Amino acid sequence: MPKSSQRKNYLHTVEKYQDIPELIILKTDVYRRGVAYSAAALEHVNPTIHQIQAPSIFGSRDGKLLPLPESLTLRDGTFILSSPTPPEYQPYLVDYK
Repeated sequence: MPKSSQRKNYLHTVEKYQDIPELIILKTDVYRRGVAYSAAALEHVNPTIHQIQAPSIFGSRDGKLLPLPESLTLRDGTFILSSPTPPEYQPYLVDYK
């Protein structure tokens, strides 16, 4: 989850639009903000079991071409196509626990 002010904004949006499932709001916010991967998460990327982003002529939002997962699976079984984003844009942090 992003920093506290962004979390408050996210929670406010969830409260304001109670007729929209929370995971739809989360997906939309992740698409908008992008993601960043922690060092622990990057250590556990395994190309033999994870679908990895292919190099692209367009690159990525963070300007790096690293072996990163192409998508994230949510608890409801749906997924989000992820876009690595520089920290200054305050993306969601994907960590390994």
